[in-house]
Amino acid sequence: APALVLSLVVTGITFLFNELIVPAANYQATITLEKALNQEKPAFEENGILYPEYQTFSQPNGTTHQTLKRLFYANRFDGQSMKDLTVLEWSNLGKLKKIILSESARWNSKQNTWDCSHGSIYFISPKTSFRKIVTFDHQEIIFPRAPLDLVTKARDPYEMNILQAIEMIQLLKGAGDRKKLRMLQVRMQQKIAFPFICIIFGLVGTSISIRPKRISKGTSFGVCLIVIFGYYLLSFVIGGFGIAGILSPVVAAWLPNLFGFGAGGWLLWRLEANS
Repeated sequence: APALVLSLVVTGITFLFNELIVPAANYQATITLEKALNQEKPAFEENGILYPEYQTFSQPNGTTHQTLKRLFYANRFDGQSMKDLTVLEWSNLGKLKKIILSESARWNSKQNTWDCSHGSIYFISPKTSFRKIVTFDHQEIIFPRAPLDLVTKARDPYEMNILQAIEMIQLLKGAGDRKKLRMLQVRMQQKIAFPFICIIFGLVGTSISIRPKRISKGTSFGVCLIVIFGYYLLSFVIGGFGIAGILSPVVAAWLPNLFGFGAGGWLLWRLEANS
């Protein structure tokens, strides 16, 4: 019992350590390494930024139907402005009704809009022909801040705490990037599940300490090594299944823990039965 209580305390400490210290340390380590290798990168993505906005309609039979409302695309982001911006807007009937082209766009935090510069707006009729073309030097367009957050808050999963990961997951859901979304969901669940390995090690360590005299120390130690190695191997393989979409993120993260708890409990039961 004391060993299990201590392992619970260590689990809590590990969780807090992984939340408050490890992500920030990993992020700073990445920056330091890039500087040392003269490969310092800007804190934003330079490649194309794509973000769709969807709208949901309720059907008479009670089901919901989701369609694309607007599509935001920028060729690059220089840290302040989106360059070569294109926004496509669809009607409630699913017909393309407007195309906005702009040389640059910057987020206006006071108005919660995008300030676009030097561009054109193409209004499209239901018959897919241009109805009107308007050019502008400055134009405010209403679109969520999400594309900006998507590039400025992007980090490696190991450089984010749980709250940051949850925020990024919501952004990726809106962006429709299923591959990155699954990976981040699995990594977040693994971040929650990992501290419980302390309890598993507590069970395994307890099984070594109460071994019968007729069982050699080397045998007990070897079994424990197999359990620990099996846990890490299973965690790696099952995590890959979760990222591939074969298993849900929760199952992929917690299944190795269930194996560890089962193996540790089995070792205790066997050793007590043989004592």
